[in-house]
Amino acid sequence: MIKPELQYLVDAAGEKTAVIIPINDWISLQEQMKSYREYEIMETNLRQSLKEVQAIKSGEIEEQTLEDFLNEN
Repeated sequence: MIKPELQYLVDAAGEKTAVIIPINDWISLQEQMKSYREYEIMETNLRQSLKEVQAIKSGEIEEQTLEDFLNEN
């Protein structure tokens, strides 16, 4: 994880209102966020798949053949 050099903009009362970071740090942060989002999507999909497997095992939903799965779309 990077530690960007931050600069703050403050209002007349001295309250922080904005942050300025170097562009290279911003690009790096964006890349990290993209990786986190991709991981989050993968984790969500895996959790949903595990729920479906449990539902199939318990008989809540019908088992699907690979051929049927591949022909869905």
